[in-house]
Parts: sequence; structure tokens; C-alpha cells
Amino acid sequence: MTDKNPHDIFRRNLALLKKNHPHIHALSPPEARVFKGEIVTLSNGHSAIKLQKTNSEPVILYDQTTNESDTGFVPDDFYGLIYLIGMGMGYTALSLVRQKPDMRFLAIFEPDTEIFFQVLHVIDLTPVLSDPRVLISIGENPDLNRFLAPARNVLMTESLCYRKHLPSFSMNPAYERLSKTVFDYTSFHLISGGTITSYGSLFFRNRLSHFMTMHHHALFEGLKNRFPGKPAILVGAGPSLNKNIQYLKYAKGKAVIIAVDSALPALVHHQVTPDFVTTMDAFDFSYEKIADQAIYGKGVSLICTPTVNVKAPKIFPADHVFWAFTNHQADTWMNTRMGGASTIEGAETVAHLNLFFALIMGCSPIIFVGQDLAYSTSESHAAHTVLSSKNLMENDLKSNNKVVWVKGVAGGSVPTGLAYYNMKRFFEEIIRRNPGPFLNATEGGAHIEGTAVVSLKQVIQEVCVNFIDVTRQVKEAVKESPKRTIEAIWGELSVEMEKISHLLQVLEEVLQTSGQIAAALSRLGHDEGNAEWRMIENMPRNIATLMMKSEALNNQLDAVINIWEKLTELTIPCLKESERMRHEMTRMERDSGRRSTWWIKREERLAYINQFRKSVLIEYQAHLNKILATYEKERLALPSAGEGPGDAKRLFDLAIHYFNQGELMLAKPIFEGFKSHETYGTETAFYLGAIALNHSAYEEANTYFERARSLDAAMADKEKRYTATLAENYFEYSLRPDIDKAASRRLLVKGLGFASGYGPIIEALKTQFDDDFKNMEEQIQSRPDEAILVINSWIDDFSSYPELKRCFNTDRMGELYALYGRALMGKGAFEDAERKFSKAIEHDKNNAYLHALIADAYFAQDKYNLGVMHLNKAVEIDRAYAACWEDIGGALFEQQQYGDALSAFEMCFKFMPEKSECLKKMGECYEKLGQPEAAEEAYRHYRRLSDAPQ
Repeated sequence: MTDKNPHDIFRRNLALLKKNHPHIHALSPPEARVFKGEIVTLSNGHSAIKLQKTNSEPVILYDQTTNESDTGFVPDDFYGLIYLIGMGMGYTALSLVRQKPDMRFLAIFEPDTEIFFQVLHVIDLTPVLSDPRVLISIGENPDLNRFLAPARNVLMTESLCYRKHLPSFSMNPAYERLSKTVFDYTSFHLISGGTITSYGSLFFRNRLSHFMTMHHHALFEGLKNRFPGKPAILVGAGPSLNKNIQYLKYAKGKAVIIAVDSALPALVHHQVTPDFVTTMDAFDFSYEKIADQAIYGKGVSLICTPTVNVKAPKIFPADHVFWAFTNHQADTWMNTRMGGASTIEGAETVAHLNLFFALIMGCSPIIFVGQDLAYSTSESHAAHTVLSSKNLMENDLKSNNKVVWVKGVAGGSVPTGLAYYNMKRFFEEIIRRNPGPFLNATEGGAHIEGTAVVSLKQVIQEVCVNFIDVTRQVKEAVKESPKRTIEAIWGELSVEMEKISHLLQVLEEVLQTSGQIAAALSRLGHDEGNAEWRMIENMPRNIATLMMKSEALNNQLDAVINIWEKLTELTIPCLKESERMRHEMTRMERDSGRRSTWWIKREERLAYINQFRKSVLIEYQAHLNKILATYEKERLALPSAGEGPGDAKRLFDLAIHYFNQGELMLAKPIFEGFKSHETYGTETAFYLGAIALNHSAYEEANTYFERARSLDAAMADKEKRYTATLAENYFEYSLRPDIDKAASRRLLVKGLGFASGYGPIIEALKTQFDDDFKNMEEQIQSRPDEAILVINSWIDDFSSYPELKRCFNTDRMGELYALYGRALMGKGAFEDAERKFSKAIEHDKNNAYLHALIADAYFAQDKYNLGVMHLNKAVEIDRAYAACWEDIGGALFEQQQYGDALSAFEMCFKFMPEKSECLKKMGECYEKLGQPEAAEEAYRHYRRLSDAPQ
């Protein structure tokens, strides 16, 4: 209700604003200011402001649709950030601070400064303005980085809720603009934090795995301004790439071609070798995007970020590997150790990495192709893409709240998912900050603002006209890349190891001290002076001494910020829990009767953090030990120039060490030097076979394995164990929920190629076939086109992969073609169905069912003689199919083709004399043909057989 003393309300609100939000108080207008709108009292007793819009109904600044006091849109146990776009009269904010004690922050965005201060005259906002959890922004363009800085940890680790004040939105479009900006910002940090929480330890492990051998590669700095003014074609893997990929071969050598990893199979299929391939996905299974193209790696340079999966830069036989570092603390540390000084922006996807590198290399113009960023076709990726996600695309399209409609590159609007939408916005932001020009030769999908739409053919004819010696420039870039010796890196890592050892000692001591403090506090009574324990000095001497020791030790730990920053990805799960504990302490701090409990909680929180720090440091130490062990092996086995050939055993051990660490491209040249070695030749053959297998060079792998087995029969068991491990990996990959069924099946088939008898894969393939077959049978009438797509995918795989056929006891191709034909019959495509049934019979010549199916297709086309031939064949194989003649006769009779109907009934009765009703139907045909004597004879025969009355 409106306060009877509005002047007092305003003074009280203003004083709290000055105390807790001085940056807002500084914007307050003079008290005598006359505001727009009229103060009214609603039927529920709440005050509201009535505003008159030009040429329209007035707006009441109160949301009747949601009941502003209702906080049901926030879960009861909510620990995250809530934000309001439009404060309204402040009722929602008041309810939230009163009813949501676990809420960490409430961010209020009010674009209309005048409305905000008018509400301060009317509503007592004391609970809101005095709550330390409340953040307030007024104005249309807040600095979100600064404003939400206090809540950044919460944004990264907790969930998010928001509400729009709808009357405000109807009054001013600034609310909608601000809402979109805030949503994009908070969503980015929420997703980023969720990603690090879920996968931070994987990112960390990948980084240090690459750091072990990164000094053998090049840093991206050597590529800076390497191709000034030269065109760059950035190849995405969108489905539109199918439309113009054939032109890319004409751009080779006349543009710098940079492709995302998933586009490589399509490019190789069209005989195009990109100059660079970018890859950054952290999961090992994502290497499958390019794994089968390993034999085409010559001429390709990989561009990787340090969190990339540990397979791509270690296995793919690229000419060169370039490392690109972001300004993440761990990246910066690695970059410095390697002698680098430059960083790139954090790329959200490989497509963005393409753009960054085109800009870094000075390329101009920059041309996009295959960058759809939309669901404007039935496919999620270009043809030949290995890991597609069509199922996820279909799920998004079925869920309206996951689809955003955007401007299409060819005009109109196209649907896209939130991930693609964010990718598009990221592209547009980069383009806005750079001069260009940027050309979009993508033939479909979403329009990227800031690009000019052109055809790829036109680009190649008009822009890609001069020769570019990419190979020479890349070699020069490798030469000019910063380099540091193993000894120099070793020295710095040794210092790091000393720091870790010292920190672990401190942690042991501080954890012991925390335990002593907790025990001492728990022994004290509830009322034993704890009300005065605001300061450590007020505590009992023994506890105070321990507290001061604990504080000094924790200060030592906090001081080594450079180490903890590097380990952020590992510590963020700890951050979530420790911040919740801090929040609980803040609530307890106001209760003077719970001071001893507060101090216990404080020590519990510190002990939790330090125990986590200890486990993280131990893991870090273990990784550094592995790195140093590798450096030691290299230092001993790879002597400097002029020091002689080195020790063969050490060199061979190093090669095995590389192999076991997955560093196949470092191991391969060493093993090749041992192919004819008397001592190591047998093992060398095995290892070279294993490397060839990882490069999809199957014939070469078999040659090496056969040689190993011929030299030592025991190598067969070693080979079997190794291939079984590969098969197991592919079985695990196939279970991932973020790939579609076709991709899952190809991973299973590939695993089967390594170990043909691997049971789990065989069972998985059989189950998948049976499930799909059942679904296809259900779909052929209602959704034949969907069924045909799945049928085709199985037919293609059975045709392409002999090992898939061997999983099954019988040839399933006949069943698939039969199902295909049935789907086509349902669509009325009888001639196409006939061809599919013919293919089915090729696979199963003595299947009566298939001959009956093709007979139906012939009859539907009035090819009576051919239909008769196949139906007779079906009856010859299985007498039961003679019943089909009766059905055919009935259909012919309905069509008044009485002679053909008579022949059909006669054929049925010939093979199935127990079907006496055919005689009656034959009599009816004779009558229609004007042969009463023959009709009477047929009826007489029918009555005799059926015992019918005279």
C-alpha cells in the first residue's frame, strides 16, 4: 500500500541507496522533480504507477499476469543468480529477498532512471536496498563486466533464474534490447562455467599431455602476417558445402584454404587438400572427424589449442603442428615456457579459430563457405562428415523453445539452434572489429552480418587469381617460430616442482592446525564467551594461537596466486562448494549467539579448500613428473649435433615411451630406423603396424603385423591385445549421446575392423539393426520417407563394410531391399519398388515372400505375365502363397476382368484344393463370361466339396 508519509519513505530509501549503492545515488534527481505518471492503488492494496502512452491505452506498472509477490518461478533450494529486467514497483524484489535465503545474488536492471526514482517515493524498499546480495543497475547500457563482477563465481558455478516485467516491456523497447544483452552475457558465462565444471580436469590433462612434447612443434606466432592481402577460404562443414565443394579444387594454390576438422573428409573426397585444418575439441573420440583421412595428411598443417584431445596432434601425420594459446593463465604459462609471447582470443569453435587465423595471417578478403549456422536443410553436416548430430538437430526442431529464427543468407528466415545462434553472433562481433572485406559463399543457412553474399564460383574467378606458395611460407613460419631448449624448460619446471613440494608441506601443516582448532572449539560450551569472539584476540589463548598460525599459513598459500590461477580448471568444483559454505557463514554471522559455530564453519571451509588444493597439487605434481621423465629420456637418447649417434637401446626405449604416451608421430621415424635391426626388428614391425593401423593404412598394417608374427609367433597375442583395446575404445565412442545413430554405427563397424570377434560390438550392431528394422516397418506406411532414409543408411553400410555383414548369420540386404520396396509401394512408386524387390531377390533367390512382393509390383503396373511368373515361383517355393491368387482374382473380378479373374481362381484351387470357395468364384466368372453350363459345373463341384444343400 502507499505509505502515508511518502517523504519519509523517499528519505529512507535514498539514505540506504547512498550507503549501499552510491553509484546509483549519484544519479538521483532533485526531490522537487515532478515525475511522469499517476500513483494509483490496486484492488489488492498495492501501489502502482499509471503511465499514459501516446495514442494507446494507459500502462499500469504492475504485472497482473504473474502476481509480482509470487516467487514460484525460483526453486526453493535455489543457490544461484536471479535477475529482473524491469524493477516495476519492486514487489518481486521485496518477495525474493524475504523468501529466498539461499539466493546468492539478485541483479535488478531498470533501464528507465525516472521510473526507478519515482518508485523510491512510493514503496519502502528497505529490505532490498540493505541486502548485500542485491545488485542494482539503472540505465539502458550497463557495463555488465563491471556490474556483475561480484556474481561472476556464482554465474560460473550455479544456475540462473530471471523474470521480465511485462508492463515495462510494453512501455519501452529498451527493456527488450537490454533483456537480450543480459541473457546473452549471463548464458555465455553459465555455459562456460558449466563446461569448465564438467570438463575442466580433462582440459587440464590435455594441456599437460601436449606440454610434454610441444617443443617438437611450432607456435602460431610464426604465422603472423604470413599472407598479407592474400585471399583465405574458410571451409565449414555445413550441409550447403555439398552444393559448391567441387569448385574448391580450383582455389588450391590461389587462396589459403583453412578447414574445420569435420570438413576434411568431404574435402578429401573431392581431391582437395586444405592448407590448414583447425581442431580444438577436447574429447579423444572427436579425433574420429579426421582419423580416416590420416593417409592424406601430407600437405596439411594442423592448428591446435592446448586443450585439444590428445590424439589429433600426436597421431595425425600433418606436415606441421601450430599451437595457438589464449590468455587463459595455464595457456599463458605454457606459452611462456615455450618461448612464445602472443595469444589469441578464446575461440568458441573451430570455425571461429579459422577466422582468427585468417586475420592473424593478414589474409584479405576472407571468404566463408559451408558455414550454414542453421537448420535449413534435412542434414546437420556436409556429406562424408563422420561425427554428425542429426538426432540433436531434429530434437531442437521439435522443441520450439530451442529454435531461433534468423535472417537467411538467401533471404527470408531460417531456423537455428541456440549454439549456432551464439556462433553467428560471435562471428559478427569479430567481423565488426576488423576491416574485412568478408565474403559469404555459403549457399544456404543463416546470414552473417557484415559479410557480402557471393557465389564461390565468382570468388574463385575474380579473387583467387594469383599463385600463393603456401608450402614455402609455412616452412618459413616453422623456422621463425620461437624455440627453447629442453634444458631451459627443464630448469623452469624444476623450480615449479620445488614450489609444489613446499606448498604441499604447508598444506599438511595447515590441515593439521585446522583439525586442532575444530577439536578445541567443539570442546567449548555454547555460551562460553562466544558472543564476544568477533576478533581472534578475544578467544581463549590456546585457540587464538592456533587461529593466528592457521591464518599465517593460509596467507602463505593464497600468496602463490600464479599457481592457483593455472589450476583454475581443476579448482572450480571446489569454488562452488566453498562459496556455498561462505554464504552459510554470512547468514550465521548476524547471529551473535552462534559465533563459536561460525568459527567452526570457518575452519571447516578452510580445511575443505585446502584438502582440495592438496589433491590438485598432487595431480599437478604427477603430470610434471611425467613431463620431466620424458625430457630426461629425450635428453639421453637424442644427443645434440656432433655428439655421435647415441645409444640404440635408449633411442628404442624412447620410441616405445612415445608410443605408450600416444605420440605416434614422434615414435614413427625412430621405429623406421630400426626396421632392419637385429635386436629390435621384430618389435619394430609390431609398432609400425600399430601406427599404420591408427593411420587407417590397413594393408600396410597387415604387412607389418605379418612380418612381426613370422619373426616371433608370440607377437600374434600382442597384436590381438592391442586391436582389442582399439575395438573397446570405439565401442565406448559409439555410446555417446551427442552423435546420431548412423555415426554410432560407423564407429562400431570401425572397431569391428580392428577386432572382428569383439562381442560387445557385434551385439550392439545386432541390437541396433533389430531396433531400426522394427521402427522402419512401423514407419513405411505413415512416414515412408523417414524409413527410406534409415534403410538407405544400412544398405550403404552393408555395401561399404564387409565386416558388418559378417556380424550376422544371414544376409540382411534382402530384408532391407524388401522393406525399401514396400515403402515405395506405399508411395505409389511401383516401378521403383519393382527394382528394389529385384535387388532383394538377388540376395535371396529362393525367398517366396520376395517373389510375392515383386508379383504385387508387377500386377500394380499391369505387367500381368511377369506377375504371374513370380507368383508361381513363390507358390513353387511355398504352397501357402497360392492363397495370393484368390486375392488377385477378387481384385480382377472387381475390375470386371472376368477372364483373368477366372485364371487366378483356377491357379489358387490348383495348388490349394482345400479352398473350395474358389469353385464358387469360378462359377461367378463363368456366368459373367456368358458360359452358364461351365458355371453350373463349377457350382456343382463346389456344392459337392463343401457339402452344401441341393
